[in-house]
Amino acid sequence: MKSGGWEQASSYRDIMKNKDEAVSLEQQARVVRSLDMIEQQLAEFMPQWEADQQQVDLSRRIAKLWEERYEQMQDDESLEGAIWYADHLNTVLKNSDPAIARKLSDLRLKRADAGIKKLEEESKQIEDWLANGGDAHDEAPKYREHLSEMQRRLADYKAERSQGLIEESKRRVERNPTDLALRFAAARREVLTVQMLGADERDFPFAGGHRFVDPESDAERRVEAGAVRDDFLARFATARANLARRFAAAGIRHAEYFLDAPPDRPLAQFFGAAERSAA
Repeated sequence: MKSGGWEQASSYRDIMKNKDEAVSLEQQARVVRSLDMIEQQLAEFMPQWEADQQQVDLSRRIAKLWEERYEQMQDDESLEGAIWYADHLNTVLKNSDPAIARKLSDLRLKRADAGIKKLEEESKQIEDWLANGGDAHDEAPKYREHLSEMQRRLADYKAERSQGLIEESKRRVERNPTDLALRFAAARREVLTVQMLGADERDFPFAGGHRFVDPESDAERRVEAGAVRDDFLARFATARANLARRFAAAGIRHAEYFLDAPPDRPLAQFFGAAERSAA
């Protein structure tokens, strides 16, 4: 038997070690990982990382695992872990990878959005309580004061987030001076962008085993299309939303165009909106 190097094993312990390594490698290659798989790989990678924290590939894998953990659990611990390791990776790379810098910015925006959402939910709970009889309660003044403080914090939080988006746009121009859209926007020019997308990206109509290749990096993924469809569509929607949000923060008017749509749709979106505003 030559699978997994078992022909070289000298003991049962060697056989089990080789089997565990094969399972680990198979799990690392999967696009969609279960929470148990994520925890297993984090436990496996951490001793290696602690021995040499400057390893770029390993730091990248760990940051990715923490992000996947957050996507499944939606908890503060996972998000903070994803931000910490993305920041560490960005530091190791000396801010030389624009994709990592964007990822770090997006994760921080997610943290800000989560904080805003939490404050909004807590404020609404107090508002509902006051509106449904709580206003007559002996401690109503204390709750109204607390609500006012939460609303002030929420306003400050939103203003800080907006300012952070603007500053991040400026930093991205400095890091990537060839990004004409951001450069023109930073110069206070009117900028309109159209993102051209394929219908296959929107619908992901694939079935069965497929090999996907990134035309920019040549990275390759072999997957069972049906098993990864929902995850791809969710990530695709998030990436599009993040791009639109970054452009909006820079004052850029942005439209999406799918290749199976009428070719004048972006123009109608831009100038139809302008005509409605003028009216």
